[in-house]
Amino acid sequence: MSKTTRRKSNFVDPETQLSLLKRITFHWFSFILANSVALMIWLILFEQEPGGSWGETCSLFVQRYAPFLIISAAMLPIFLRDTMRLSNRFAGPIQRLRRAMEAVAEGSHVKPISFRKGDFLQDLAADFNLVLARHQKQQPEKASQETKTDPQFSASEAESESPVRV
Repeated sequence: MSKTTRRKSNFVDPETQLSLLKRITFHWFSFILANSVALMIWLILFEQEPGGSWGETCSLFVQRYAPFLIISAAMLPIFLRDTMRLSNRFAGPIQRLRRAMEAVAEGSHVKPISFRKGDFLQDLAADFNLVLARHQKQQPEKASQETKTDPQFSASEAESESPVRV
C-alpha cells in the first residue's frame, strides 16, 4: 500500500510548510535571545566586578559564549531542513488526498490512493479508499435507477453527474 519513492518537490504545500519554517525560525531566535539575556544577567550578578560597565559585560559575554552562539547559528539550517522534511510527511499526503477528491468531484475515474512509506495519515488514505469504493459502486446503480425513472435521461448524462459536491 505504501511506496518508497521520494517526492519530487520539498515544498508540496508552500503555504503550510513555509509557515512552519517561519515559526521554527522565530522560536529559534527567541530561544537564543532568552538564553543570551539569561547569560548576561548571570554575568552581571555573579561573575562581573560590582559597578562594571555594559561594555565590559558584553565583552565578557562574547569571550565566554561566542562558541555557543556560533554553534547555535550553525544549527538553524539543520532545524529548518528537518522541519521541512517532517512537514513534507503530512503535507504530501494532504495534497495527494486533495487532488484525488477534486478528481472525484469532477467525475473522473480515481484509483485508490496510497501514501509513501513513512508518511503520516496512512489511515486517512484507507478511509478515502473505502469512501471511493462505495462511491464507485453506487455510480452504476444510480445511473441505472435514473435511466429507469426518466426515459429522457441518457447514459452520457449519468456518467457526467457526480453526487460529490465540493
